[in-house]
Amino acid sequence: MILWIPLIQPFWRFTPNDSDYQPYQDYLRTIKADQGWDVFYNGSTGIPSSEKVKVAVVDTGVDYTHAELSANMWKNASNQYGRDFVNSDNDPNDDHLHGTMVSGLIAARDNNNTGIAGVAARNSQIMAIKVADSQGRADIADLVNGINYATSNGAQVINLSIGGTGTQAAVDLAVQTAIATNITVVIAAGNNGDEVTAQNAYFPANNGTTSGAIVVGSLAPSNAALSSFSNYSSTYVDIAAPGESIAGFPGINTLKGVYSTIPGNAYDFHAGTSFSAPLVSGSAALVIAYMRSHGMRTLVTPSVVEAFVTQGSRTVSALNSKVRSGKVLDLDSIADLLSQPPDHLIVRQPASKSVVVGET
Repeated sequence: MILWIPLIQPFWRFTPNDSDYQPYQDYLRTIKADQGWDVFYNGSTGIPSSEKVKVAVVDTGVDYTHAELSANMWKNASNQYGRDFVNSDNDPNDDHLHGTMVSGLIAARDNNNTGIAGVAARNSQIMAIKVADSQGRADIADLVNGINYATSNGAQVINLSIGGTGTQAAVDLAVQTAIATNITVVIAAGNNGDEVTAQNAYFPANNGTTSGAIVVGSLAPSNAALSSFSNYSSTYVDIAAPGESIAGFPGINTLKGVYSTIPGNAYDFHAGTSFSAPLVSGSAALVIAYMRSHGMRTLVTPSVVEAFVTQGSRTVSALNSKVRSGKVLDLDSIADLLSQPPDHLIVRQPASKSVVVGET
């Protein structure tokens, strides 16, 4: 018997006291993170703090000493934070900034009176995997090895804010192997402003037709359309999430990116689908943690996680022809869907058919 526990709406509202939350993290309010946290972080009915989801950030590495991240870093049995495939060693430190920004959006400590709050700060651990160099460039072989490392080391979510034009069979195989190993893979759609098609392919975003891979486009600050730079597709791109924002440093109107951690205990604004994807990765981690701790452990598959994230989010009519779900990430609505019985959830299968969970 599978026990589904209805969500009880709390009588309080979780608003983190991080100093930069109110002025610079408007993107979290766009995805209604605080309402979702009311459910996920409710002490009596929410996710236990012991329920940690390993999120592999396959990127430029991570500044694992950053005060916002150090407590939420994964370590392997040899006390290493992950792997550096660029330099062929076990020190995946970030000599760029990209991977540290991605990681902060997922797992930056919340409610510590400092900096920012990550989407899944209380229930995620970052597995640092460096596949791109100090210029942000990656070899295909290193990318494949990075994905495979995450797969073989127990990641439950892989964030791929990385890619290029065309297709890469080896990357596709690594992504699909991860999904077959019960890992949800979240992928940035790309920043060329193009429609992704079979003929105009972008990897690994071309895996958006695979159930369990979630490809993410960037929502514009208007909250009503995709960013002008965001790739789009009603076939290959699954959902939108903020990749730019209305916030900026006072008096500097050109800085309109998403605000997150960078190496050296610092923070900065940058825009792109690279920063939309980790908001979805963090949300996927919360879904997994909630399901695992609320009687749904056997139902946690990449296809089910994708269904909760996409179906649970909110519809924006202007996105119907731009992303497959026609939706923008919404943690409040995802929490609501988690309270529904399983026959409310439609799950895409690898064979491109849909079934209802609980039916044969």
